[in-house]
Amino acid sequence: MVCLSALLWAVSLALAVNQQVPPVQGLLQVPATPPTAPPPVFVGVTCGGNSSFAGATYCDRNLSNVERADAIIALMTVQEKLLNLDATNYGVARLGIRQMQFGEGLHGVLSQCGVAVGEPDEFGPRTGCPTSYPSGIAEGATFNRDLWKKVGAADGREARALHNQNGTMSGKGLGALSLWAPDMNLFRDPRWGRGQEVPGEDPVLTSAYVAQFSSGLQHGDGAVADGSGFIQVISTCKHFLGYDIEQGRDSNDVNISKRFLAEYYLPAFKACIQVAKVKGIMCSYNAVNGIPSCANGKLQNGLLRQEWGWDGFSVSDCGAITDIYTAHKYTTTWDATVAAALRGGTDIECDNIFAQYAAGALADGAINTSDLDTALRRRLPHFVALGELEGPDEVPYQSYGPTDVDTTEHRVLSLTVAEQSMTLLKNALVPPGSTRGTGTRVLPLKAGATVALVGPQANFSIEMLSNYEGENRLVEAHSPLLAARRAGLNVLYAAGHSPDVSNPSEEFIFEAVAAAQAAEVAVVMVGLCADHCAGNGRTENEGNDRGPGGSGAQTLGLPGAQQALLEAVLAVQPNTVLVMMNGGMLSIPWAKLHVPAILEAYYPGQLGGTAIVNTLLGKNNPGGKTPVTWYNEDDILDRSIFDMELDSGRGLTHLYFKGEPLWPFGWGLSYTSFTYKWSAPLTGTSLVPITRLAAGGTYSRSCVVTNTGLVTGDAVVLGFVSNSTDPQFPLQKLFDFTRVSLAPGESKTVTLGATAEHLSVVDNDGKRWLRPATLVIRVGDMVDPATATASLVGSPVMVEDVGQYL
Repeated sequence: MVCLSALLWAVSLALAVNQQVPPVQGLLQVPATPPTAPPPVFVGVTCGGNSSFAGATYCDRNLSNVERADAIIALMTVQEKLLNLDATNYGVARLGIRQMQFGEGLHGVLSQCGVAVGEPDEFGPRTGCPTSYPSGIAEGATFNRDLWKKVGAADGREARALHNQNGTMSGKGLGALSLWAPDMNLFRDPRWGRGQEVPGEDPVLTSAYVAQFSSGLQHGDGAVADGSGFIQVISTCKHFLGYDIEQGRDSNDVNISKRFLAEYYLPAFKACIQVAKVKGIMCSYNAVNGIPSCANGKLQNGLLRQEWGWDGFSVSDCGAITDIYTAHKYTTTWDATVAAALRGGTDIECDNIFAQYAAGALADGAINTSDLDTALRRRLPHFVALGELEGPDEVPYQSYGPTDVDTTEHRVLSLTVAEQSMTLLKNALVPPGSTRGTGTRVLPLKAGATVALVGPQANFSIEMLSNYEGENRLVEAHSPLLAARRAGLNVLYAAGHSPDVSNPSEEFIFEAVAAAQAAEVAVVMVGLCADHCAGNGRTENEGNDRGPGGSGAQTLGLPGAQQALLEAVLAVQPNTVLVMMNGGMLSIPWAKLHVPAILEAYYPGQLGGTAIVNTLLGKNNPGGKTPVTWYNEDDILDRSIFDMELDSGRGLTHLYFKGEPLWPFGWGLSYTSFTYKWSAPLTGTSLVPITRLAAGGTYSRSCVVTNTGLVTGDAVVLGFVSNSTDPQFPLQKLFDFTRVSLAPGESKTVTLGATAEHLSVVDNDGKRWLRPATLVIRVGDMVDPATATASLVGSPVMVEDVGQYL
């Protein structure tokens, strides 16, 4: 035993910041020594008022957060340190240190309802429940940075308010102060079951999203300007790294080249750290190139902390520490597992391995007390920044309460996000013989029309919340069916399908056909379901990839009898609108060819039905854009979901897909029309000095956007760059975007900018280079953008090398 302990001690001494903990084989197991009963939990004021702890060093506000955290650590016993290594950490009652609560907040706080206060508004009575916003993929479709920050700020405000409701100083509130949000993995493959949680497939889009959402989450919307450095809640970016497959996720070892790690998978996490400055990152279940993510010191300690300057803490996904041993077989004992995780950069676990085995690992010498101190030193300064040591009147966020939850402002924000996400994929002229006359388009519908509302999603309510949702009572009154009736439409409702979206039975289709025959227009509402699904209808979600091999829908098309329903309705009612709710794209080539109008609604949140109906009636002009590529199923199913190299075969995402998509990334129509012209006449090819970009400069282009239609609408202006000179440059890159609202005839000038990251090429060693090249710049929409050429001039310059950590 002594020799084995000495071996582990030697291993610990050999570890540099960016070195990897190797798998340690053959160590004898030390019995676990967890506490026999949970220790007491502190409730009350730590440093304020007449607290007995007020004179402690860690209560001195003149010290930095790190110094205050160090003062706490210096007073903790070894047992107290061990009790604070997992997400059920107990704090230190002896020192007046409360627990630090962890929770979820992807698109609203995952919490039960609090106290309902206030008068009813136009949406209904107050509920005291956390506001549920549209899913991440819907938020991505808005392409609206300002909106993302507002959602993050409101999410964080409600988390703090719910936390305070169970007693401001109890530390045991309804809401957590450290939220595992956002999910900002990239929607690389449309089969992934959790794609509805993320903003899209593109690293630039996702980087912009996390920069805004996490900033709002941690710091609010600027309404609280206390100047004290306190933060509202902690944002935790997840899941690091290469996590986008559900099947076999606990044991998956994904093989990703240095090139694609640097080009595609890592940039959004860099934005988490260097732009949003998040305090938490969650390491994922899978391994990357042979090393479990939660034991990967070269990535967590070397790249994130040493190279990118991160000062936060890493928390494992729930069960991921266990996976190091049992699923990945990276270690062969629990002692070695504890050492691999702690020294690999994971500071707190959502698991029970540290709680069970860290004491034994410490006794054996597999870890030492400095490992415990390091883990605590990475987390506790941010506990201090939350204001958890201060008195009830010293932190502005502590004043939040029931009046800050389920507010009219937050309800309107949820509706606004849903409306801005609505993506019009197709809107043809009305079919011949329509009562609306020739020359008009199917959408928007006329007020008071007789509408056959059919399909399993027509009466969706709680299903519209997607997954990771909090308790919600408002959504029950805002299904599409109820919203359509409130809007004054003459509704003929017939589901025509089992409420289970995956049920293949066609026995109810005749009901929908009869309604469609009696109506002026049919609205067929179909798609997928992620949570609260009837029967076996959970067709996508955590643990449920789509396609063969997954446990979700076995097709990328419409599951169940939904395709048969659509065809039957269209056969009797040419004036048909297809509305879809889903996270992952749907392969619907038949519908694209035959159905005159198609609207993508994603999972639109608590007021989703109202947003859909407002869009169908033209009260909301759709301006959303597809944040993912829509493929034909055949282009995907013959490709292994485990192939993480984006350019293999026909490729994946708009950056590398070489086929013809159903709809490209960035597609979306409007009830109005726009033109895009350069703000100044082109005078040939622009010359862009490489040295200027390498020094942090930006290449910018200004474009005049004009609303040439008859109604007010939002234009999402996208900037793409292509490089025909270098074969390692993607087919195209998104480099910037903005969203502007324009009245009929109104023009606005927008400026988009590209940096070294956008115009550079990543080589096979993971090094990012600016090289001489001819570029094509497109600014506008996917139909008729403004186009120009530019040349990168000068000698090649390497601007980043993350390959050394990969």
